[in-house]
Amino acid sequence: MSQHQPDDDMVFHAGRRRTIVFARTPAGGMPVRDFLDSPIVSDRHLERFARLCEVLADEGAIRNSEVYRKLTDWPLWGFRIGSLRILTHEAGRLVWLLRGAVKQGWKLRDSDLAAAEALARHNATLYRGP
Repeated sequence: MSQHQPDDDMVFHAGRRRTIVFARTPAGGMPVRDFLDSPIVSDRHLERFARLCEVLADEGAIRNSEVYRKLTDWPLWGFRIGSLRILTHEAGRLVWLLRGAVKQGWKLRDSDLAAAEALARHNATLYRGP
């Protein structure tokens, strides 16, 4: 299967060091885009998330492990914005936005982690970074 660049509508933020992209399901949906558009996510949370993505894309890392950290050995990472969790996968210059959830603390359900990992593997077969 040939790989290609993510479509423009998948890009959330492109920075100097990283590009933050919405992962696409096999059916074509973008779960994190839908999550961010839902009434669960306040404007304040969305603004905070956008600022964190801007830092990650421009600087290449977020140093505050209270808001962004590695969650599994496989390399699933997660943003924590209030009670919102957004799972990601870092693949070279691309950071895939995989799954959104509402949760207190960092502990996530195994089903959320498994679904995020499956989506990351699916996108890794289709897309390559810049």
